[in-house]
Amino acid sequence: MTEWHYRWIERHHNKPGWQVEHIDEGRRYDCFNAGRGLVVEVQKAAKYEYILEKTREIIRKGYALNWILHAEIMSSLERKADSFIAKDRRRLVILDLLQELSELEQVSFFVDLLANSAKGKSSKGLLRLQPVVKNVATYSDYYEVPYIKHEK
Repeated sequence: MTEWHYRWIERHHNKPGWQVEHIDEGRRYDCFNAGRGLVVEVQKAAKYEYILEKTREIIRKGYALNWILHAEIMSSLERKADSFIAKDRRRLVILDLLQELSELEQVSFFVDLLANSAKGKSSKGLLRLQPVVKNVATYSDYYEVPYIKHEK
């Protein structure tokens, strides 16, 4: 785990209702709020199987899930005014994950654009990714990920 990861976890440490490094049936959650039914996971690497498996398990338990992604995950994409776009037509792990999980309303993905400079101390650089839902997507949509600036 990196300093960035620990700082994100630390931000939830003293907030009412939050538990950090929560263990649930042998599975560790970075941050967990039972009252809100919400898990926050902080991730620096786009590990397809890990993210997919953990997401499905958390959803099966009836919780919502917010993934906070390090900016490096999006580094192979070009950032435009309102979207990230693949620089070529090869599939990327993050695009596959967003497309695979797009129909799960309980799951949100955020990118921390200030990950390198603020090192997890601020949520001002968060962008909420808005993946295209499978049944209405066109081929080119899988290579573009719209986002909106996250407002607290």
